[in-house]
Amino acid sequence: MSAPESGDERTLMGSASGGARLPLGYKLQEFVNEGVLGEGGFGIVYRFHDTVLQRPVAIKEYMPATLATRDGGFHVWPRSEGQREPFEVGLRSFVNEARLLASFDHPSLVKVHRFWEENGTAYMVMPLYNGATLKQWLRDTRVQPGEGWLLELLRPLSAALEQLHRAEPCCLHRDVAPDNVLLLGPSRTDPARLPDHPQPLLLDFGAARQVIGDMTRTLTVMLKPGYAPIEQYGEVQSLKQGPWTDVYALAAVLYACITGKAPMASVDRVLADDLVPAAQAGAGRYSPGFLLAIDAGLRLRPEERPQSMQAFRRLFTDGAATGAAMTASAAAADGSSRRRTRIGAGAVAASALVATAAAWWLLRPTDTGSVAKVEGAMAGAASAPVALGRTSGPVGSTPVQAPAAATPPPTAGVAPAAAAFSVLAALQDLVAHADPAIQVSSRVDQPSLVIDQDALRFRVRASEAGHVYVFFAGTDKRHFHLLFPNRLDRANRIEPGAELRLPRKGWEITAAGPPGTNHLVVLVSRHERDLSRAGLRATDEPIRAFDLAEAERLWRQRAPGTNPFAGVPVCVTPGCPDAYGATLLTVDEVAAPAKARN
Repeated sequence: MSAPESGDERTLMGSASGGARLPLGYKLQEFVNEGVLGEGGFGIVYRFHDTVLQRPVAIKEYMPATLATRDGGFHVWPRSEGQREPFEVGLRSFVNEARLLASFDHPSLVKVHRFWEENGTAYMVMPLYNGATLKQWLRDTRVQPGEGWLLELLRPLSAALEQLHRAEPCCLHRDVAPDNVLLLGPSRTDPARLPDHPQPLLLDFGAARQVIGDMTRTLTVMLKPGYAPIEQYGEVQSLKQGPWTDVYALAAVLYACITGKAPMASVDRVLADDLVPAAQAGAGRYSPGFLLAIDAGLRLRPEERPQSMQAFRRLFTDGAATGAAMTASAAAADGSSRRRTRIGAGAVAASALVATAAAWWLLRPTDTGSVAKVEGAMAGAASAPVALGRTSGPVGSTPVQAPAAATPPPTAGVAPAAAAFSVLAALQDLVAHADPAIQVSSRVDQPSLVIDQDALRFRVRASEAGHVYVFFAGTDKRHFHLLFPNRLDRANRIEPGAELRLPRKGWEITAAGPPGTNHLVVLVSRHERDLSRAGLRATDEPIRAFDLAEAERLWRQRAPGTNPFAGVPVCVTPGCPDAYGATLLTVDEVAAPAKARN
């Protein structure tokens, strides 16, 4: 946790409240109180000193200000007998939340070192994180985040939420909002810019708040208008909460980032849905597929949203054509076809324009000075965009009916319908078949590269030892390469926790235009992989490309649950496990400013 900044109406854990605090110097177990970091309606976060390990920590105390008070001996009591039950139910929820977080080890989830009950309440010990909230960054910098930056933010947040959803029983965050996303790192040194690489941490779970609100009927005043979907208001019993609930909130965060304000409250949209779609609000500044994915997450009816974080994340990798088809399908379902069809049509037109420009990259072997083109020729204007859509329903999910039973549907991603071949579909499928036990993280040094000036550089880490393979797709999604290993650099071994920086000395990849977004999949396999039958062209080029005609044939003939472009593991003994981890990476190319070009 970090100390709240002056003038911010919200600290790191809840809105301001006047609950009685533990005094300075108060000792809990081996911890000594050094002050308050944040105070909310359901808890207080203190800075304590760990006298055993000699380090500062953050300790959160369950203290629902409306239900409880503290006596002179610092014991916490319900304010009245009528408030005892919701207080105790909230306490159990707080303890369960602590137990759950203690079992996780995800970089975007708060780590709980220990927890216990004392003084009639409960405590959880956490690291003392440094940083500022996304809300603070957006407010102070007044900078509109780029698409690449937002995708860097989305990936770890959605992965963290997905891990929560897969817990037994399913756990929901219920309070994803800009003030509950901490961007880790040093204090803001430049108020005019966002951090180059967001490292988000989810704060303040709404578990205790939800159960107390359900019991006291005060939930509506506790929800954040704009970020809470309609099912959280609890008025319609048939609208059950599930992973789709957090999908809505995360989509609302992205919407706020691109528009500068939260979406209109979902409860207001029921009467008159005047929400300006992201596809309209962000047109011309973000890709159509990116905006349409946000709109999919913000659908008012729960059953019309992506039903899992995995399905939601896939929307951002499948492109504008899929998004347009998805939007048109949803329009027919909810009776607002005229408005949404118009948006979808605009997105299709924009997609066609994007399809005329493939990214060019130059590979420069630094020891010889020779230059080889990695990307193929720019797609002609007459080229039709590749169909990226599924046969029916939203990308990454089959059509799902509104959950009517008390038990929510499975939290894992619903099996997608068969997809026509496209480079994006192939990349998305590589990630979809990854083993979650092999954790892979990657980031680019610069999410946006200036054409003819900047070189691509990125970093890879893995939880296990293995071999790294990098697949690359240009902006037209009709060029498909195995970027690494290559003829100039074949050493693709990575050790657990070690950072692999690519490209290494001896080769360089420089942006050469035209503008657009490129996609890379970083795959880490426990064994080396044989890609001889994956459709790679038999050439002497330093970077080998996949033959698209052969790739399409392999795609059509692939066995269920396999991806032909991943190759097969090479093992000493036959029958070794075909396991790998994978993550998706994006990087933008932008034209140099006019002054720089002149």
